[in-house]
Amino acid sequence: MTRTNIGEDDVGDQVRLVFRPDIEWRSFHSSTKAYAGLEEMFPQAVTAAPDGFVFTPYGESFKMSLVNGEYHHEPQWSYNVGHPEEAARGQDPNGDLFSPGWISADLKVGDSVTLTGVLNPAKVPAQLNFTTVGDDRQPTAGIAESLAEALELFIVKRDDLKTVIAGYPWFLDWGRDTFIFMRGMIAAGMVGESLKILLAFAAFEEKGTLPNIIYGSTAGNRDTVDAQLWFVRCVEELSAREPGLREIASLRRTCESIVRNYTSGTQNGIRVDPESGLVWSPSHFTWMDTNYPACTPREGYAVEIQALWIAALRFL
Repeated sequence: MTRTNIGEDDVGDQVRLVFRPDIEWRSFHSSTKAYAGLEEMFPQAVTAAPDGFVFTPYGESFKMSLVNGEYHHEPQWSYNVGHPEEAARGQDPNGDLFSPGWISADLKVGDSVTLTGVLNPAKVPAQLNFTTVGDDRQPTAGIAESLAEALELFIVKRDDLKTVIAGYPWFLDWGRDTFIFMRGMIAAGMVGESLKILLAFAAFEEKGTLPNIIYGSTAGNRDTVDAQLWFVRCVEELSAREPGLREIASLRRTCESIVRNYTSGTQNGIRVDPESGLVWSPSHFTWMDTNYPACTPREGYAVEIQALWIAALRFL
């Protein structure tokens, strides 16, 4: 942030900017409540320094640092702060905010203050250096490494194989989301992980359908028209990247079963129109998985489904 000269209306030679950062460190399905043991625990989790602080409440840490400013350690709570988005979803409408202290910066015209926040600073790649461009500090490297680390946060074990918590925070494995996510994994070179996830889902293929969600050793909710086609797309991209994988032949047979059953019609209503060659989808089988009257049902020949269908045919 840089102070600029606004002419005759400027307030004087030097001004002091004062602000207080708030922190809310919580699960996606809960609200921060100071009375639940946090009122003392959160302040004790702060390590203060003149140029910022480190907050380490549950093993992970957040570091906030300053350039040309000063941090004043003075913990404070704000209670019953409204959460309108959560309230609209029927969740807890209020929570408490913790502030470790306040920040001041004395600025003359042309002076700048820089505030930087980093989650888990010890894990940030060494290549993620900052360079000064004008008055702003911008990351110049390490973006690919940071994105790859972000991908890994959603990949979890499923017995001897793997899966993706791609529907986070609302559900666990979710077919459509998993395979869209996987295209980034393949691009990042995560071949082994991608292969294990494809094999995990392929084991649940049934007459051209894959599950939207997996519960342990059982699958539920196969009402999707695009998850199967995204699966085929991922097999294609993985085989192009690593053509020598011995498991590709098995995955390709799963792809062939999907296309064959689409052509003849699946048990849950997906079918290929014999005149046009396009895939017909029931009313809540696309990413817009809703039914009338809640929203437009979007049944029929959705445009992105046809693109995926043509891609699958070309691959096979």
